[in-house]
Amino acid sequence: MIVAFQIAVARLFDPNHGLKDVELLVSAMRRAFGPELPWLETEALIRFELGEDVAIGDLSVRTRTYAMILTLGAYADFVERNEAEVHALLIDAERRAFNRGHHPELAE
Repeated sequence: MIVAFQIAVARLFDPNHGLKDVELLVSAMRRAFGPELPWLETEALIRFELGEDVAIGDLSVRTRTYAMILTLGAYADFVERNEAEVHALLIDAERRAFNRGHHPELAE
């Protein structure tokens, strides 16, 4: 999930993104997901992933996970829930995670 989040953020923002771009995405996510979205934490995680010096060390695993899941949902909406695009992101994430040494046991 972490790698999928990283890929989604990279696809949502070009290298020359502005601070306003992140604010606009998170604002749209707040409208879509309502009060369930940990919006400050989501914005911090996105900014961190984009290379900004943002403190995220005190975020709980639960908050990080929820923020990442909702960001992935926003990405799916961004690509208009195109199955091929979503599958491509997941395949790329699995490949990158595997290359980073994550080798889970497969179910029989």
